[in-house]
Amino acid sequence: MPWVLGHRRWSVAGAVILVLGLVAVVDWPHQASAVDLRGDFAAYATQVNGDVTSCSLEVEQTLSAYNQITAGVSTQRETAAGIASQTALDCTPFGNSAIQDLGALQPPRSLARFGLDQGTAHLYAWCFPDGVDVAQDIEQLLSTPGDGALLVHLRALMADMETQAAAAQQLFDKTATSVGTAPVPFGLDAVRPSVLVG
Repeated sequence: MPWVLGHRRWSVAGAVILVLGLVAVVDWPHQASAVDLRGDFAAYATQVNGDVTSCSLEVEQTLSAYNQITAGVSTQRETAAGIASQTALDCTPFGNSAIQDLGALQPPRSLARFGLDQGTAHLYAWCFPDGVDVAQDIEQLLSTPGDGALLVHLRALMADMETQAAAAQQLFDKTATSVGTAPVPFGLDAVRPSVLVG
């Protein structure tokens, strides 16, 4: 005890180092087994897929409704505009808790080395703002058909969505291969510039 009092700085420094060492040991990620990795990946990819689907299905419905109007198959312009308007809301984190979750979602620590957070960020951007902007452009096109500048903008947005989706799918597929499990397809290839009619 007298040594501790006489060497207060060394005592405090030693205590700090000891506490930091204990925190590091407690916080150190355990080495996940192959089974753990597969389970963690499956759970995470399923969650991400569900969140993205809450927006992607509506974007596809918006495109389908727009294409039917443009092709003359349907005359329900107001209905199509309503679908687009709802999609624009449902692809935001403010209008859809699944998109909010997607923006905050982090992969399990066991999967940290695979960069899935980047893939998830690509998917979030696919929904918000790109999915929202696409729906808003389509809603506007339904009221001002044939607007060339707006069509160019819409195609550029959809090209960006295609790029975001491909980058995310590649990261998730690569991780699935690395952990030895089946890939989880996000099914976003239906949203690309070439699907637009007109």
